[in-house]
Amino acid sequence: MATSNDIRKEISNITSKPTTNDSSYELSKLQQDLKIANKQEVFEYMIDKGIPYNAVLGIMGNIDHETGGTFDYTQKQKNYKTGEYYDDKGYGLFQFDGLKRDAYELYTKDRPDSMEAQIDFMYDSIYSPNNLPGSILSLPPFANNQNLTKADLVGVGNARNLKEVFAKGSTSDVATAFMNQWEMPKDYILHKENPENHDYYEAYQSNLNQRINDATSLKEDLPMPIAYTGDGLGKIAMADPKNKPFLPSMGTDEALPRLAKQ
Repeated sequence: MATSNDIRKEISNITSKPTTNDSSYELSKLQQDLKIANKQEVFEYMIDKGIPYNAVLGIMGNIDHETGGTFDYTQKQKNYKTGEYYDDKGYGLFQFDGLKRDAYELYTKDRPDSMEAQIDFMYDSIYSPNNLPGSILSLPPFANNQNLTKADLVGVGNARNLKEVFAKGSTSDVATAFMNQWEMPKDYILHKENPENHDYYEAYQSNLNQRINDATSLKEDLPMPIAYTGDGLGKIAMADPKNKPFLPSMGTDEALPRLAKQ
């Protein structure tokens, strides 16, 4: 199968020439091929990092939702009223916005933006916050509070819960935990801060269900590898637990991360 970079080159070649019926058909086909290649490469990279199979699918269910199914690390947030794309809002596999986008830009100051860089940033923010650049402490939320550390980008309690559910949880558990404790979309925050509001709950539940459905449907296209090539986490919990589902609780450190969506 052609790599995503190869397909992008073919797309660029077609779009640089006048449009014809044949080229429009070929372009449409290549765009679908690019989605498939992107998805496969994201999957393989996370597996090679040693992330457990269920955790990979749960995270990818969120990526599927965030990117609209493109799995494109250059995906920009779309304004569905105008059809245009924002330059200064959600970006990439995880639709970085606000503080996380600022932190990611510092993270990639000395390396190019890429699918690998975005996944590495997500991974380090949970497992190895010391790998994040010290310069993130100069960002306003950190600079204004000397007690904050790089671990507060995600939240110590949230990171602990995510590590636990990645190791022990089902695909649905991971999709839920990753949405609530790493992505923290607007629907989640509004529901968390206004638990009695039915409209906020319905919007949150719809968002969550879509991510869970996206994650579980990925099993058809991305079966469990015969063997892991990565070390560490990949050796833990490679399949759904046979006992009752593991449901992560919110950590005692914070019900909602202090820096959520700043």
